[in-house]
Amino acid sequence: MWIWLIIYVAPFLLAVIKLLRKRKNYKQQKSFQTWLYIVEIYYISILLTMVFTYFETGVFWLFNSEEGFETLLTRFFTAYALYQIFILIKTKLDNSADIDSYTSLKSLIELIKIYTPTKEYDVIIKLINQYEAGVMVENHAMINNHTLELFKIIKETNPKSAQYHQMLDECIITLEREIQILGMSWTESIFLNWGK
Repeated sequence: MWIWLIIYVAPFLLAVIKLLRKRKNYKQQKSFQTWLYIVEIYYISILLTMVFTYFETGVFWLFNSEEGFETLLTRFFTAYALYQIFILIKTKLDNSADIDSYTSLKSLIELIKIYTPTKEYDVIIKLINQYEAGVMVENHAMINNHTLELFKIIKETNPKSAQYHQMLDECIITLEREIQILGMSWTESIFLNWGK
């Protein structure tokens, strides 16, 4: 009984202790992220193992199960594999949608920058209105919130202002940084993705 209590609780307690310690440098932050990932996969895999065991034997708590260690270990690794597949698919789809959103606005900005030096403001306004019509369907944005905020800044800024070109460059830098961040995401962990 005590061994099962240690198996269930020890990683959680160690994670709490690491969380309470302040991350003062890069090495400690990496250590914390590694430990958080290990705790996440451990608890999710244990929980799924318990669920699988319940469906097969009717016993939820593993310490009450009469099944052998090899059977439980096989279920544990099966649970881990299923969780990793789920996380991979979920983060890839989410990241792809965000990248599409950022890329669409970046393309608009690059088009606007073509017409800014020639002062074709009516074309710029037309491009902005076309983009808005394409991304707003029945008052619902078809782009993520960050892209929508940047688009509102572009729409509300006067194209004739002296700072317009600089503002467009700043938006492109922001969008490129967001796309790069998504490329570096932790595709195996929900908790690490939430923390980025």
